[in-house]
Amino acid sequence: MRNYVKLSPRWFRKRCEILCRNLANLKNLYLSETGLKILPEAICNLSNLRFLDISSNNIEQLPKTIGQLENLEVFYTVRNKLKQIPETIGNLKSLKELYLYENKIETLPDSLARLKSLETLYLNENSLTTVPNSICSLISLKSLHLDKNHLTHLPDCIGELQSLNYLNLWDNNLTELPESLGNLRNLEWIVISKNRLKKFPDTILHLPKLKYITIDLEQSIDFYRSISILEEKGVQII
Repeated sequence: MRNYVKLSPRWFRKRCEILCRNLANLKNLYLSETGLKILPEAICNLSNLRFLDISSNNIEQLPKTIGQLENLEVFYTVRNKLKQIPETIGNLKSLKELYLYENKIETLPDSLARLKSLETLYLNENSLTTVPNSICSLISLKSLHLDKNHLTHLPDCIGELQSLNYLNLWDNNLTELPESLGNLRNLEWIVISKNRLKKFPDTILHLPKLKYITIDLEQSIDFYRSISILEEKGVQII
């Protein structure tokens, strides 16, 4: 039984609805670089889909019916023109990896809080100015990429992400980090370079499993005392 398919743009656009009716057991669907401007809703009827890649297209919004893909585990919608994500994304209860980088996303839905199985979340290279508190409910999240946005602050509840081991905050407008970062007991790597931090976030000194910190050279001079303490603990400064 076929569970993998990659299609040419013209062939797919003409036969999408028929295709989806006849491939009900499809598990992996690759539609990257197909010139799509709209994701056909017929795809959302593929209830057995585990992997969906619609990257490098011109898609401006996802259909609300995307929430019907309750067995989806990996979703790539990279390099599109998305400005927002529908609330129904929260229905993807099996989702483990979500890749949304290189879009134009300005806000995130509160329904993200329902993605209890999510382990990897890429939100880098978007237009985010804030991160909603809902992201703090992602109890399984291990890797969070928020680099190259326009963030000015992080939610105080960020310390509730107890499974997190990688956090990338590179190239934002952060002037300070919340004290709750010190509660991330499983964090191994944090990237804080290319921000506007006025002082070193001492809460980082108390992270028990920290192995790497990425920081600007000029920052490492300004924060010499704190950096020295981290180096004494065996943390590598990158």
